[in-house]
Amino acid sequence: MKIILSALFICLSIPAFCSDTAVADDSVIVDSSEAADNAVKKNDVETTKEAAVKKDIGTEKETDIMKEVGKLKEDTQTLLSMANLSLSGYGAPIVRFSKIGDSYSTLVGGRGGLIINDNFVIGGCGMGLVHPRDRSDFSGKTYVGNYDRVDFAYGGGLMEYYFTPKSLFGFSVGTTIGGGGLTFHSRKEAYDDEYGSDVFFVAEPEVNFFVNITKFCRIGAGLSYRYIRGIGVDEFDDKDFRGPSVGIIFAFGWF
Repeated sequence: MKIILSALFICLSIPAFCSDTAVADDSVIVDSSEAADNAVKKNDVETTKEAAVKKDIGTEKETDIMKEVGKLKEDTQTLLSMANLSLSGYGAPIVRFSKIGDSYSTLVGGRGGLIINDNFVIGGCGMGLVHPRDRSDFSGKTYVGNYDRVDFAYGGGLMEYYFTPKSLFGFSVGTTIGGGGLTFHSRKEAYDDEYGSDVFFVAEPEVNFFVNITKFCRIGAGLSYRYIRGIGVDEFDDKDFRGPSVGIIFAFGWF
């Protein structure tokens, strides 16, 4: 009897055990399927986000490129950039020493101009003879006439370029182009009228060396050559007034 009851118990237990195992297997399969679906969905979301970010970056780059292209098309290329343009100016008395005719002479004048970007200057310059003034000193011959006094002056437009203008020491190159006049008159009151006037063309290239004393003052010395064309009166001609000069400059402005 015990044997029969044991056999019945075993028979009844086997289906239940098989059913539980099947349920567990089905649960494992469902869980794996859901995990796979979630992984696919996560990958899809990440891929979508990555694509959106790449699209935004590409759009920004394309916009920047279009802006640069548009800017290049709109901007006009110029010699001087107005975006970084700086303007200042200066004025300067000048003393120059030069041989004129047979005499070592002194000329005094002034110059000034607009300084663009600390380097380029557009302005003017003028010089006049102050010593000697006797006609005999220039010709090398004793003059016995009434018009024994010499007036000589010139001036014109000035163009100048400064190298290393912000350094303690610097130098510049430039030129003055213009015209002038040569006249003779008498120091005697009875013969005060001018006589033998002549006009001429002048070009005077130069090089100057400077030291910056303050932001408002610089002192310089330089060399120039005075080219004259057009003098031909009495005993004088162009070669008498052509020649090199040595000068001293005291410049005041905003440097």
